[in-house]
Amino acid sequence: MEATEPTINPDTSVYRILYFEEVYPSRAAEEQAEKSKLAAFGTLARLNPLNRPKADTVRLSKWELRYEPFWHLVARREVDYLHEAVYPVQITNPHARKIEIAGTSFEILPGNGGKPRIDVQLQESCHRKIDVVIHQDALKRGIKPAKLQGYIDRYKAVERNQLDVDGTVPPQLPFNAAVQIARAKLAAEPIDAHSIQGDVIEFAIAHLYFRPVFAF
Repeated sequence: MEATEPTINPDTSVYRILYFEEVYPSRAAEEQAEKSKLAAFGTLARLNPLNRPKADTVRLSKWELRYEPFWHLVARREVDYLHEAVYPVQITNPHARKIEIAGTSFEILPGNGGKPRIDVQLQESCHRKIDVVIHQDALKRGIKPAKLQGYIDRYKAVERNQLDVDGTVPPQLPFNAAVQIARAKLAAEPIDAHSIQGDVIEFAIAHLYFRPVFAF
């Protein structure tokens, strides 16, 4: 089978920039940071009996609100292809010696412990849809997709035309690289085809989200 390059259509109409509103008020985030501030020193420092940091001696000196990016892509690959297959057809008439279908004769083969059969070679015209959903941290960190989807499910996001919010962290993973991740996942699905007539990838969603993170 000769491989064909799929047509990719990341339509600009599906590309959006979205900022989540503050997930936690600054005071709530500060209280959470107070509870876990000793973790900043690491496990070995906390276990050192001679120089162990104490909660009442550690102070939060400053904090900032920044917006960290992640990609949410939804794409579908649709493939039209031909697949060659052999269909075994059981013959129920014990007296039949030859079968003719549309002018083609088929030899009746003895069954292995079952009924006799003929093998019919066919060409199937197939259409397959393959879907993929990508949640990818745009700072190239290993954040679990479920955590990023949780923001989309639970919090409101406001669309903007550009990255103009104070504290915005620019994405290190550009749009084209995110598209390639989706494309690679779609291409990883095997297509058992004799020949491919059409292969198209379309994007339903290509959103660059920015989630608020308090850094102390």
